[in-house]
Order: sequence, then structure tokens, then C-alpha cells
Amino acid sequence: MSDTLNPAGTPETSNVQPPVQDYFQRMMEEARQRREAAAPLEGKVWFDALFGEQKKGVTLLEPIDDTVNYAIAVNPADPYTNELVVEKYWKDTGGFVGYDTMTVNLFDSEDDPAEAEGEKQVLLDLHAAQGLEAMMHEAERRAEQHHYLRPERSDPALFRHGPADRFQTLRERELVQVSQPVEVTPESIALDDIQEIVIVPPDDDWFTRQYDFGPSNEPGIDL
Repeated sequence: MSDTLNPAGTPETSNVQPPVQDYFQRMMEEARQRREAAAPLEGKVWFDALFGEQKKGVTLLEPIDDTVNYAIAVNPADPYTNELVVEKYWKDTGGFVGYDTMTVNLFDSEDDPAEAEGEKQVLLDLHAAQGLEAMMHEAERRAEQHHYLRPERSDPALFRHGPADRFQTLRERELVQVSQPVEVTPESIALDDIQEIVIVPPDDDWFTRQYDFGPSNEPGIDL
């Protein structure tokens, strides 16, 4: 490869790849053009225009909904970590793509990469067999198990932003059950249900062991 001078006296190099900055500028311009072209569209047609044939490198879970859709992905969180996430997409103001995500688990990138993909496939198989809500329940359980979601969080949703989700979380079900009053009448109490009430003094060892749970050191994140 040889360098020559153009008439202005500037070195000119042949067979040189375009700068990285130009590459990303072209990508951004193409994304802008797709967004503006799809902006008048609504519902499933809009999702197909932006996500169809993996235009964004995202495979939405089928069937495609008119309002909000989801995907499962394994993405690099940093050079040493891969992140299994559940993603949420919707049409935002101005035709922009709305996006939110929930971490299910993290994997050391030096470990077998099939481990993260295997856990992703478990969720995909569950979606195919039992549907969206069953898959989201399993993702919720795994996120709680790995301390990326607090089981007793005050906000029961899995995602903070976007339209209402197309499923009810396990935490939402739990809070609904807790909030429902239980009416007790004399007729509803069977004699076998009546047990002798034993008064336990506050300084009893059993009382202390059962009710003094001590400080919580759980590193969970309240979403």
C-alpha cells in the first residue's frame, strides 16, 4: 500500500477503511430514517417495520402485540460479564422506541458461554409451552433468587416504564391476596378449628427465636 499526494498536497492513502465514527454516523442516520418512515404507523405494523427481520438485532416474542412487546437477550454488561435480561419495547412519543429491561442473572464471560444461552433457552421454551405470563413468572423467580429483584418490593411490577404490562407478576398476585379482607362468621368456624390459646411470655426463648429475625443483609435491589 502506497501513499500519494493529492493536488492540495495532502497525503492520500488507498484501501483504507472508513473511520469508526463515520460508520456509527451512518448507522444513526439509517435508524433515523427508519424511525421517521415508520412514525405514521401504529400497532403491530409499526413493530414489524422497526423490528421485522431483526432490523434492530432484536427478536420479539411472538405473537406481536399492538401496544407492548418483549424479548429475552444475553448482552455483554462489561468486558468480563454477560447479562441475561428480559426486555420491554413500545412505541414512545415521536415514534421513538421505548425500552426498559430487567436483569435475570449475570454470568462471568470466562465461564462456558453456553450457560447463559442455556438459561435463556429455558425461558424461551417455557414461553412456547405455557405462554408469556408463565415465562415472566419464572424470570421473576430467578431474578429474586439471584438478588436482582426483592421478593417483598413495594413496587410489584417487573418494569418501571412504558404501558401496562400484558401479565400479572407473582408479587402483584401476592399483594392482591393480602389486601382482600376475609370475613369470619360464627357459622364459618368449625369446632375442630378452635384451639387452646397459649400465652407466651415475652422473655420466653421460643418467642425470641421465632420473632427476633435480626438485621437483614440481603443485597437485593428494590425495583
